[in-house]
Amino acid sequence: MIRSRFLSFTALAALFVFSADSLKADPNPPAHTITQIVQSDSRFSTLEAALGAAGLADVLSGDGPFTVFAPTNRAFRALPSGTLEALLRPENRESLQAVLTFHVIPGRVAAGDLLSTMNARTASGEHLPIGLSIEGARIIETDIEAENGIVHVIDAVLIPELPPLTSDRSSAREARSVIEYAIERGAPLYNAGNAAACAAIYSIAATSLLEGADLDRRARMALERGLERADRARTADDKAWRLREGLDEAYSALARRMMSESAGH
Repeated sequence: MIRSRFLSFTALAALFVFSADSLKADPNPPAHTITQIVQSDSRFSTLEAALGAAGLADVLSGDGPFTVFAPTNRAFRALPSGTLEALLRPENRESLQAVLTFHVIPGRVAAGDLLSTMNARTASGEHLPIGLSIEGARIIETDIEAENGIVHVIDAVLIPELPPLTSDRSSAREARSVIEYAIERGAPLYNAGNAAACAAIYSIAATSLLEGADLDRRARMALERGLERADRARTADDKAWRLREGLDEAYSALARRMMSESAGH
């Protein structure tokens, strides 16, 4: 097992409490926190879903300042098959936190600081070389100002050293738990007006189950149908509903299978 190099979430939250007294006051401060910027930009719906699953959204709404290198949805899709789905499994939550905090630097690093390579201290306490690229990822947009820091957009997800991810094929009971977890995370986002983030969570859950769960034909068809309908949806709202329908149908199919298996014993 690879030794994790990252702080616990509690220690991370404490590390993020920095004094801003030495920073020059901005007479017209931005109106949004980093978390709100992520929520309001459709390019970051997968990042928003991941932050919610990792329990880090509230941290990036805190005082800061933070510098966040934010991967786009396309960057997450470029990860090796199954990586994102495995990271979003509840049992891999600490690994997901490690990946996301690898994108955060305590303090404020603006575009002007990126013109020459610098060593920035990450949330793990290590020093990471940062310039016009970071760990192989290109910085494609800089200086999105937040009231508690700054965001730079990158075209790849940064992956630190991690312990092996749990990705064994799930039983019917575990598959139902994945659906319950997705709805628990996604429904509040939808109700808060973040349909894109809700859809991202539902899509990740459905894909994860198709790749890593022991599904019968009915459950598999329900998830595939939900994903196909979501691909044809014209709005994030409609996409979220088509995916939710697929998850609900798969959940019912899994329940019927469990009842049948129980009766057989």
